[in-house]
Amino acid sequence: IFGPNYHKFNEAKMLIQKEAGIAINNYQELAYHLNNLLEKDLKKFSKNAKDYVYSQTGATHIILNNIFLSQS
Repeated sequence: IFGPNYHKFNEAKMLIQKEAGIAINNYQELAYHLNNLLEKDLKKFSKNAKDYVYSQTGATHIILNNIFLSQS
């Protein structure tokens, strides 16, 4: 769960798209989404978040390779 200023962050956009993250604008939305998570959606969101994180495995290795290759 994060605030409304996430549009510069691809990870946040992907988490929302994959139903693994939620953007909120105020306390009422926070309360609503927390209740939904606790009552019915926690397992779904947890699995989706885990799947997203595992799908990004190796990104650091790719970035470092690109940095070092561009320096040679």
